[in-house]
Amino acid sequence: MWLSFRHHRAGWRGDLDQRARAIQASILATALTRLYVYEYKGRQTRGVRLWEGLGVGTNYKGDVWNQRQWANILGQAARLAEKGEADCTALERWLWWCYPVFRRYGWNIREVQQAAKTRGFTPAEEMYEANFRRYLLTRGIAVRGRRTKRESPPLAEFVQELEPPVSAAVRGLPIWF
Repeated sequence: MWLSFRHHRAGWRGDLDQRARAIQASILATALTRLYVYEYKGRQTRGVRLWEGLGVGTNYKGDVWNQRQWANILGQAARLAEKGEADCTALERWLWWCYPVFRRYGWNIREVQQAAKTRGFTPAEEMYEANFRRYLLTRGIAVRGRRTKRESPPLAEFVQELEPPVSAAVRGLPIWF
């Protein structure tokens, strides 16, 4: 899910119709890589097989999209298919795999940045704390810890030694927590 957030942020916005259109555009953009040739009554047609449960073509209430909304969906799908999916940086991958620890144990921005510096990530070393906070927020990572007077945050050694898996190896697998 966090990889899809990085590449297609419109699917995470608050308006339900806008979110549904963005998610359907994402489904169509990835489906374009799986084109099939159908033969029906002697005619050959290229297309994509989609499961009806995905709800492509309707909003969350079950209403069918109008022509203007379909144009919006197809335009988004074309832009997404053209953009493709680039892999995330090593810092982003590490941040996302450690995010449950940051959130559960109340890490603050300073502690996260210090852990990133300890790991040797140069973007974290070059940024001020306010810029690092903005960097995290633009990637969907909301760290809400308070400033504390503790020597080290919980699970600091785990976070510093964690080797996250390569994103390409886990793409397409459902991961629930």
